[in-house]
Amino acid sequence: MKHSEKPGKERAALAVTLFFLTLLLSPALFIAVSAAKIGCKAAAHGYQDAPGAIARHYFSKFHLSKESVPLRSRELLADEKFLFEGRGGWNYAFTYQYGCLQRMIGKRFVSGYRNGRYKLQDGTLVNHIVKNDEALRAQVIDPAAELAGKLKSRGIPFVYLLPLFALCAQDPLLPYGAEDGTNVSQDLIARLLREKGVPVIDPRAALHQRRFDHHALAFKTDHHTRPESGLLIAGAVAEYLRQNEGFTIDESLFDSGRYETETYSRFFRGTFFSCYGPCYLEPDDFPVITPEFPTSLTVQTQTKAGEETKTGTFRETLLDLSRLESPDSDLIFLYTGFNYGLHRAVNHRAPNEKKILLIHDSYSYALIPFLALACRELVSVDLRPIFRTAGPLEELIEREAPDAVILETGFLGTDLK
Repeated sequence: MKHSEKPGKERAALAVTLFFLTLLLSPALFIAVSAAKIGCKAAAHGYQDAPGAIARHYFSKFHLSKESVPLRSRELLADEKFLFEGRGGWNYAFTYQYGCLQRMIGKRFVSGYRNGRYKLQDGTLVNHIVKNDEALRAQVIDPAAELAGKLKSRGIPFVYLLPLFALCAQDPLLPYGAEDGTNVSQDLIARLLREKGVPVIDPRAALHQRRFDHHALAFKTDHHTRPESGLLIAGAVAEYLRQNEGFTIDESLFDSGRYETETYSRFFRGTFFSCYGPCYLEPDDFPVITPEFPTSLTVQTQTKAGEETKTGTFRETLLDLSRLESPDSDLIFLYTGFNYGLHRAVNHRAPNEKKILLIHDSYSYALIPFLALACRELVSVDLRPIFRTAGPLEELIEREAPDAVILETGFLGTDLK
């Protein structure tokens, strides 16, 4: 006598089938519903040209703008951009589904970046770094040591600044059995540079000396650390310059008690959020930190598109508050404003007459505004090819004649020629 399959198994099989069918069909349904919504709004506004413009975008991926397409409704244009370009649009549908699936099955190692990403025990996502001694020597250690030698011959002090990452060396909170090369790579850079006679500032040491919670400085949705780290690192740099290079800098400039913090709760959706969506990650709180003491600066910025100069307070010159209009990954550039090829901040209430040249990448986004308070002039340059405007580094150093040079780079280094 044959026994039929149990109803429970049939229901489970049906549930699995429906789940994967939904995964396959939901992007198409999202596009169809969103397109219908836009079409209805276009019809309601009576703009006969709108449906044709949207159709052209469907088939040619033409980027709509007020200048190129006569869409006179801002609301309609905003909906179109949400559908085709914005966070949550159809181009993110699959990544959001991927994030939901990873959460459902409890995955704490996900694909992404070069070697994947780990989700720490506190919910923070970090890039998985595989230590590569040869690459670190070629891209970071040897170029930094060579630059230090050239500056020493000119009598210009030089210090290498390690970037601060989210992964705490003392308590990394990694998944059980996981290994990561972030901190051992930083240890190698610091040790080999010091062996070559190059001074190194290690923000991790400053953190632990002050008994500061490293994990509190990590964004859960982005690989950059929180803006509070900029104030902390600026204080560590100022302390080094005061003790080793004779800079006159008031320690209280970097006392967090002298700053006002306005926090936007569950507001920031960093780079990781766009890769995995709200099912896997929750938005971060985002702080806007401004001095409570008087400030006055003139800031000149330079990109490949041109230059801009403005004078005013810390808030008016070193923060781009328009970034609050969009809480996506570029919100971190509320501090400083952008990855500028050259950023010059002249402090009219400076504690000394010193000029600092900072060579950096995006990990210094929150450092620059606070470090600008430590000197008369801070010249910051991003030498990565996509942003570079400064020309040859030796010519820049000759022209600027800085009183100190600071180099901060991630594991990929930068072009120091």
